[in-house]
Amino acid sequence: MSATHPRALLILCLVELLERTAGVLVAALLILFLTEARGLSTSDATALSGSFLALTYFTTLIGGLLTDRYLGTRAAMQLGALVCLGGYAVVAFFPDTSPWFGLGLIALGQGFFRPGITSSLARLYLQTPELRDGGYSLFYLSVNIGGAVGPLLGSAVKRLFGWPSVFVLASSLMALSVVTTVWFRESERKGERPQPTGNAPSPLADLKAALPYLTVFIIYLSVYAQSSGVLLLFARDQVQRSVLGHAIAVETIAAFPSMFVLSATLLVSAVIHRLRKQRCEPATGAKIIAGLLVTVAAFVVLSVASGQVSTDQKVAFIWLGLTMALISTGELLVVPMMQSLLGQLAPRLAFTTAFLFVAMSIGYTLGGWVGTMYERLSGVVFWGVCAGLVGVAVVGMMLFTRRRHAGRNGR
Repeated sequence: MSATHPRALLILCLVELLERTAGVLVAALLILFLTEARGLSTSDATALSGSFLALTYFTTLIGGLLTDRYLGTRAAMQLGALVCLGGYAVVAFFPDTSPWFGLGLIALGQGFFRPGITSSLARLYLQTPELRDGGYSLFYLSVNIGGAVGPLLGSAVKRLFGWPSVFVLASSLMALSVVTTVWFRESERKGERPQPTGNAPSPLADLKAALPYLTVFIIYLSVYAQSSGVLLLFARDQVQRSVLGHAIAVETIAAFPSMFVLSATLLVSAVIHRLRKQRCEPATGAKIIAGLLVTVAAFVVLSVASGQVSTDQKVAFIWLGLTMALISTGELLVVPMMQSLLGQLAPRLAFTTAFLFVAMSIGYTLGGWVGTMYERLSGVVFWGVCAGLVGVAVVGMMLFTRRRHAGRNGR
């Protein structure tokens, strides 16, 4: 990788891997922790958990603004990791304090860490934009590895040593991420603090340029969110979960997306690498459109499969496996490429990267509302609606991409 991509990419991937392992480790067990260790009711724990997760996205606006004006990306990463470390430590060692104190620190730390590391990634490719998409794909791979490993580590540590040890482990991982950021070479940190110029676009101008793509992303996420929610209910109630005589638990199916993503990353990367060697690599916008089309196909498959369900017949497991494989492939083409596209629009502004995280929060919130229709509609109609929503995103992305290319050619 060092022969093509900057060596700093490996450092950023390792930092992100450590942070995501800690973050997902805690997020996956948070409701259980609040109900079992802190004695909250299910409704109170759910409300607190949802508010905490939303806050981790919205604090990026403050963190991104302060990163651009005062801190620089590397300092923002380190500060964010340290504050997260402190938050995990408060939850671990001060059980009598309100959960909000420790979780609030974690959310604040995320507000600095996320725009800091995402903006650092964008700046690595200012001189080699042709490698940007590949770099974002590798970075996203580290996100998914952390997402797959975190819950497994958390469950094992909680079972062996109890709840405080889960947050001690998270603190330790964040401490390692802080140490890892020190590995940045000075030559790879040049231009870390962007010098303002009279011709530099304002954050509002960047938001205006990014808003069409963020709208597409929000629509996509509102449907993608069903893969970790309603799709599991579909798997529990309407899928024959037996393969070669072995029953597959719904909890196991919940881990499938991360495994599919890790597997699909190799396939997608190999295909794109071959296209690049043949000088046929599609543009970033075209990759996003391809990912959206694959996602449409996934929900069309679900709609067709739902038509086979009856009172005495369930869907064959292969339909669910095919759907998850398509969703994961679409995710690999949409999420990291959307990050790459935003990095192209404003590679030097951490505040602009915060828009992406706010869009994620809005998308997942809308996804919860879309999921409420599952009980009111038939499976055929509900999954068809999901496919139609992503279809709208496809049309929008095509129009916005064409307009952007026309604007470039008109200069």
